Amino acid sequence: MRSETFKTEQKRKLRISLITTALLACAVILVSCGNVDDSKDVEKFDASVTTAPTYAVTTAQKSESTPEETSAQTSAETSVSDETTTENTEKNTDKSLSSAVSQPKDNKTDSNTSKTGQTTNRSTTTTTPHTDPTTTGKDTTSASEDVHEPAPVLPRIDSREFLLQQLKEDRLRTAAKQIMDGVQAGQASILIDGGILKTSEIDDLMPFISMLEAESYVTPLSYHYMYSGNYVTGLKIENYSKAHDKYLSEKSAVDAAVKKIVADANAKCTDQYEKVLYFHDHIVKNCVYDLNTGVDGASAYGCLIGGRAVCEGYAKAMMLLCNEAGIQCTLVIGEIERDNSKIGHMWNLINIDGAWTHVDVTWDDVVVNDENLCCYSYMGLTDKEIVADHIIKPLGIMNTYTAMSSAMNYHIKKGLYIKSEKEIAAVMEKAVENAVTSGSQMVTLKCADGQTYLKLCEIIRNEIYDYTAKAAEKTGGKAVKSVNFFGQDGLNTAVIILRY
Repeated sequence: MRSETFKTEQKRKLRISLITTALLACAVILVSCGNVDDSKDVEKFDASVTTAPTYAVTTAQKSESTPEETSAQTSAETSVSDETTTENTEKNTDKSLSSAVSQPKDNKTDSNTSKTGQTTNRSTTTTTPHTDPTTTGKDTTSASEDVHEPAPVLPRIDSREFLLQQLKEDRLRTAAKQIMDGVQAGQASILIDGGILKTSEIDDLMPFISMLEAESYVTPLSYHYMYSGNYVTGLKIENYSKAHDKYLSEKSAVDAAVKKIVADANAKCTDQYEKVLYFHDHIVKNCVYDLNTGVDGASAYGCLIGGRAVCEGYAKAMMLLCNEAGIQCTLVIGEIERDNSKIGHMWNLINIDGAWTHVDVTWDDVVVNDENLCCYSYMGLTDKEIVADHIIKPLGIMNTYTAMSSAMNYHIKKGLYIKSEKEIAAVMEKAVENAVTSGSQMVTLKCADGQTYLKLCEIIRNEIYDYTAKAAEKTGGKAVKSVNFFGQDGLNTAVIILRY
């Protein structure tokens, strides 16, 4: 038997249901707010807030009016694996490859669980995307009517090639290309050159193949591989996640959508940062976070065409849009921790004007009364900042980029960054004034340190209506009737939601 090409060793079978890409939303924020009467002499209302772990829990006196619910939804999804080992002739794998990390099977939503134990049900109502996401946080009292020249159009970046370049060795790139070509062709048997892919690397490479197929989620749901010595020599695919013709059709639809969105951004945006922000807002405004989307939810097709996705679909859509615009963007595989369980998650690292920065579109998707609002807490974070509530866990076969600069942080770019307690009043006054002037519902502020952040939260609880009333009087904008507020203490960020 030892002289045979394919040696007998062990058989491993991993059994997973197809659609368990996410058993639990990794952070669900429930915020209650009260309605305030139009009359000027009503008692002021400060939002009572219940937030997920790592977020600041703030409580203030409620209004006597009827409360409404506001929820901020974020994501966590991955495949689930459970393995057993027996002796047989080939190594057999049957698994969902929607993500590269494993999620414990018991992370199910409990209807009696407070804070993170509740799943946000999001509306399917289609909302209109921001035609100009650059207005959020800008000084609208300045010369906002000036006409700006669009940013230069950059050569597109092939997302597959860019991901392949992150593999640590050329032999891995060769193996990945051979598997990718076979998967794209819908082949039942895929040959791999001998001596380039170790058996110890196959469990990392197959999830990587899923990353390459960002447009439409086509991946081997079950396969077994043959090997000679310590090297894989071929794959036999038992079944794919979807038919080959469907994959081709969906990929074509995504390619067309990506080109259109990028063309719009090229015409409207003045620099790389504004393009990334445009893509960020477009995804939030046009995609509903949905755990019940099947394999489509883990693809850009689910996000950009179907309008329903999980974190993997959000991240893949963002990657394709940025790279099409010539802005380097890759996928980050990691986890978040909730209730002592680690749950898989995916987001993006983007190179904007030479500075790598973390962007998590899924966690910036906030739902207020069934309306998708753009939060910017996870727009432009460093490695140090993102690990406040994310765990970076790259595949062992990949090189990673580092995000050290804060230059692309949304709050710094938009003048919403508070360096000390002395700056709180001026920055907050301007931010609220800009929101009221434009009718924006969202105000986000970031502090340089925890002490300043706690002071900011105190002022928001006690004085927010003074700020909104002054802004409305000064600008002639609509009066603010009620306010939601939640703090994110890991990021020193406060999120204020205004109702007019």
